[in-house]
Amino acid sequence: MRIESLLIWFLAIGLSAIMIAPPVIKHINLAIGCTDYLERAANANTPELAIQQLDTALAFIEKQGWTSGSTYVAFKYPQCELGYWYANLVAARDELKGLSPKSSPLEKSNLLMKLRESITDGSGPNGKQELILPPNINFYPDQVVWVVWWWLGGALSVLFWIWAVADSFDY
Repeated sequence: MRIESLLIWFLAIGLSAIMIAPPVIKHINLAIGCTDYLERAANANTPELAIQQLDTALAFIEKQGWTSGSTYVAFKYPQCELGYWYANLVAARDELKGLSPKSSPLEKSNLLMKLRESITDGSGPNGKQELILPPNINFYPDQVVWVVWWWLGGALSVLFWIWAVADSFDY
């Protein structure tokens, strides 16, 4: 194999890695800062524990500026609205905070079930509970830049891979 072919292979692999790494890192940061805490809040057995987890997730959401706006790129769907999603989480937390210490176990359990139903749905594989999140929230507010990144980078990656494979054959 010629040295040029190796260089092209390394360029193709490098560009592919550069295309994949940032979205993966953004997804991990979303999980660490927000979604893991929302899942823990949904699974909490006490209102106090749920409030604690929601407060942590809401602090991350507010730090990211995800309190208003929309994650849509081309079409404006209601599911993309950040303001509604954020207000729903705040309302759930405030309702839990409004519980009296003398509330009955039934009231506490009902509010915890309501919280779970507010932030999850059964749309996952085999009816598994999935968090309700605006699509592509981890790319907000730069979602258009990311779409361009994926299309441009994907096209370049394909071209480099075609070039690398074609250059590998000796004619």
